[in-house]
Amino acid sequence: MQEIKENHTGKNIKKYFRQTLDEFKIEVERETSFYTTTDGGTDVVKSSDLLQSIHIYCMNHFLHNIITSVLFSNEKMKTIITKCSKLSRYLKSSSKAKYALLEEQKKQTIEQLKLTSFVKNKVELCK
Repeated sequence: MQEIKENHTGKNIKKYFRQTLDEFKIEVERETSFYTTTDGGTDVVKSSDLLQSIHIYCMNHFLHNIITSVLFSNEKMKTIITKCSKLSRYLKSSSKAKYALLEEQKKQTIEQLKLTSFVKNKVELCK
């Protein structure tokens, strides 16, 4: 498998996809005899069309798009998520602040939870 070092156009993605199939000696009798699952990005969908494969949207990406559009359409929710994300990034970047928070939680016998942040990058959902 190799990184696509050219523009990520549908045509180039198709070319690299075919090369990867060849590299792993995967033979496809008819190009429509396989499925491609994508994030719905224009170039990736175009490559699926060019490959004449059956296209399926990744459910995680699909749900993420719906949830994000709903949450960010509400200004109050958008403000809360933005502030929480900033706080989370700060606590993740400052070990001093992170440990101070953990110590305060111990003092108050509060359950120590892992920090999470709102995922704007859909790729993180599939990891």
